[in-house]
Formats: sequence, C-alpha cells, structure tokens
Amino acid sequence: MRGEPPNLEFVLRIPAKAGLSFATDPHMPLPQGKRVGPFFTRMKPFKTIEEQIAQLRQRGMVISDEARARHCLEHYNYYRLSIYWRPFTLWQQTRRNGDDNRFLPGATFERAWELYHFDRRLRMLVMEACKRVEVSLRSRWAYHFARIHGEFGYLDSANFRDSDHHDENMEDFRKEVRRSKDDFVRKYDRSSDSRMEVWVAVEVMSFGLLSKLYADTARPSDHRVPSAPRAVAQTYGYIESEFAPMVNALVQVRNRAAHHARLWNYTVPAKVPLSRHTPRAVRESVCPDMTPASGYTPGTRVEPSVYNMLVHLAHLESIIDPDSDLPARIGRHLALLPAELRALARIPGDWETRPVWLAAMRD
Repeated sequence: MRGEPPNLEFVLRIPAKAGLSFATDPHMPLPQGKRVGPFFTRMKPFKTIEEQIAQLRQRGMVISDEARARHCLEHYNYYRLSIYWRPFTLWQQTRRNGDDNRFLPGATFERAWELYHFDRRLRMLVMEACKRVEVSLRSRWAYHFARIHGEFGYLDSANFRDSDHHDENMEDFRKEVRRSKDDFVRKYDRSSDSRMEVWVAVEVMSFGLLSKLYADTARPSDHRVPSAPRAVAQTYGYIESEFAPMVNALVQVRNRAAHHARLWNYTVPAKVPLSRHTPRAVRESVCPDMTPASGYTPGTRVEPSVYNMLVHLAHLESIIDPDSDLPARIGRHLALLPAELRALARIPGDWETRPVWLAAMRD
C-alpha cells in the first residue's frame, strides 16, 4: 500500500544440495563468526576510524604517522585498503588460516599505502595501453571486415560463426548507439543500427563488444582469402587462435582497471594459448617463459597474470606506435615494486633482461 514502508525482510535460499535455507531481517542479527557449510555468516560491526587504527596496531601493524593513516582510511575505505596489507600478514605467509590477520614483523601502514599507490598508477598505465590497442583494433577489424564482407556486412549473421551470438551482439550495439552522445551518431536513427557503415559502427562499440565480434567473425566463402580475424592478428604478429583469447583477456584487465579494482597480482580468468607462433619477444618474456629450453608445446596455455598481460600490451604498443614511450613507462613502474612482492605478482626475477623489456627500456 502506498505510504507504507517496504518489507525489509528477505530470504536467502540456497539450492537444496547445499543444505542451506535461512531467513533474516534487519532486527535479527546473524550469529557472528559462525560457519554454515561453505559459507560464513559473520557480520562485522561498525568501527570508527580510531577503532580501525587501534585494531591494526593490535594485530601488529606499525603506524608511525597516525594523521596520515587516518586520512587514508577516511578517503580510501578500510576494506579497500585491507587487500593491500594482506601480503604483510601471517595469512599470506601460511595460507592455512583465513582468519589469521596478524601482521608479520616489520609490517607498516606506509608499506601497504605504497603498494596501493603502485597499483593505482598501474591501473592508469593499463588503461592508457588498452585504449591504444582498442583504437587500433577498431581500425584494423573494420578495414579487413569491410574489404571481405562489405561496409554493412556486420549486420548479416551469415558473416559470423554463431547467429544467436550475433543477434545478442547486435542488440548490445543498438543499445550503445542509443546511449551515444557523439555528434556523428546524430545523422543515424538511434532506434536502430540504420545502416551505419562498419568503420563508423566501430567508433560506437565498446572494447568488449568489439572483441566479441572479432572472435565470432566467420571465414569468407572463398577459402583462398584470409579471414578478417587472421589478417588483423597478423598485423600484430599473432595467429588468430591466440590473438582472440588474448584480446578477451585484455578486455577483462581493462574493465578491472576501469573499476578501480586490485590489479597488481590479479589472476585473469581468461586463458591465453601460446605456441611457437607467438611473437618471440612475447613468449620469451612471459612467466613462465616459453623458450625452447622450457620445453613448451604448441597450444600451451599460460595462466595470464597481469604481468603477462603487460608483456602483451608492451609488444602491441611497439607495433601500434614504435616511437611510444609507454612500454618504457610500464617497465620503469614495474621496477618500483619491491622485490619481495614480485613473486606474488608472478613477475620473474630476471624480467628486466627479457626481450620485451630490453627493447622498451634500452633508451
């Protein structure tokens, strides 16, 4: 009924096989610290900034500048910063007890803050690099796609491997057209794709949508003609089967950076295959390195740490803009990460001597 407050009671239902089903409301707090199957119902009480600082000290963190710590906690949130002091806890060292938040000897608030600042700058560099790759990929895919399938061929599901995926992608594209505030879109009907040429359409597409269309592009009927994805991948020295999942991984990294999430030691969900066809500088710079001495086999998949994605980005930038200093700036920034933390980021100990970074920082 209008005017009545909403019913705040809610029910969380877990599938029967989990053996859980419970209800709660704002006036019935859950038991604190109680484990229910694979889940915790722990509810942490509110703490003032002073109480947060006291808790950190009680757990063994050294805070020499309390005013600065208070300022950081006020503006960056205890929970956000907590992931950056976890490397300095006993949990990080043993990985045996998720509740062991005691700090290792020598752990300071300043070191955790420096790691946060390192990650913030890393996100900015990743965003800059991904933007350059996105713009280049838009140009290359639109060019080769139009050459083979025509300027409006992207509207035809016959030019893609999966018609259902194509329908979903075109619906997403129409949404992006309607949301666009760019002047060049005004001459097109925002309620539909309105026969927008592919080289115009790509300027409206998000990086994520572009990556999906690229990966789903079909081979031309004349098999003597290289497919658009193959031609695009060759631009950067890759083969199609490796380039498409790599672009997908870059989209995931870019999205994480755009949403201010932890990046420095993040494990990217997408898996990127590497082989003897992978650009040599890339396969000899990733971790673990894919050199012949390592016994790599064709199609080997290396779990893409952010470090490995930085290797790909540095290589791509060297193709897109040979005069760019961005790879060197990424390399110099990596050098700022303390040596004892590099293993957590899966950065090889000799990373600076590997081909991509030698080429980037030789000047």
